[in-house]
Amino acid sequence: MKKILVIGAGLSSHYLIEYLAQNSLLYYWELTVADTDENQVKRKISSYPHVKSLALDIEDTLNTAQ
Repeated sequence: MKKILVIGAGLSSHYLIEYLAQNSLLYYWELTVADTDENQVKRKISSYPHVKSLALDIEDTLNTAQ
């Protein structure tokens, strides 16, 4: 199974998200859509329960280099 991550759920992403979501079951894709506004993502994928949403926070500084 291939994993696809779409970063950004703004206006121009509508058709891409729709295409990937509609074809994800046919081609065995695991689709995740991420944006700073998780509510916006959830609205865009509401018709596709198999698509995951993810909230991104550009201000979240996780220090992993120690």
